[in-house]
Amino acid sequence: ARGRRIIQGQGRSLRGEILGRMGPAPGRLKVTYDAGSTRDNTTAEDLLAGLGLPSIARVGDAAVFDPPWCPQLTAAAKERAVRA
Repeated sequence: ARGRRIIQGQGRSLRGEILGRMGPAPGRLKVTYDAGSTRDNTTAEDLLAGLGLPSIARVGDAAVFDPPWCPQLTAAAKERAVRA
């Protein structure tokens, strides 16, 4: 619960900057998050809740973060990379 409140606070903190970059008539804010991760989904929800912007599109797209054309490392390869 504390971590979620922190992320919501970050959204509130960023609101002015984001609105400033969007101009006087803000349109839709599109946020893409890793739909395959519950944690990323929750973080996106909390950040957007903190922003409090009225017109927001959330797009969950696991392929953006795990594209099929990228090779998948084996557990052994990951372990070697961490040890390196």
